[in-house]
Amino acid sequence: MVQQTGVGRGREPAGAPEGGPPESLSRTTDALLDPAALSEIRRLQLPGEPDVVATVIAMFAEECPRQLQCLGAAIARQDAVALRAAAHNFKGSAAAVGAGHVRVLCQQMEDIGTAGTVVGAADLAAALAEATESTCTALATLIAPGELT
Repeated sequence: MVQQTGVGRGREPAGAPEGGPPESLSRTTDALLDPAALSEIRRLQLPGEPDVVATVIAMFAEECPRQLQCLGAAIARQDAVALRAAAHNFKGSAAAVGAGHVRVLCQQMEDIGTAGTVVGAADLAAALAEATESTCTALATLIAPGELT
């Protein structure tokens, strides 16, 4: 289970339906996502164009399995340089969508690789996979049904 932090800040996630999400969703979303990042993406929206936030969220969710696979491969090869690079790339993607918990875990993974080792990375990868799944679920709730069809 993903730890929830920042509960009760009274914020609604960007793009929340009028009246806001159910309380439990709001707490989970607050713990995993930074609405300010999604608001910055929303500013790029052009009239008459597909929802830019939905598009970016879909791209992030689609890319996550590959990012996790790259990290796993680097760990399996005991390749600290590849671990650092893969973690850095994933960290940037996570930051772009406001996936704070994923970003923090990627930074820790990057730090391990920067230290020239992969010791501890396997345990961190398991936590990262769980956080990524929870984050993608929370992000999916921000996309209106049928948004990308």
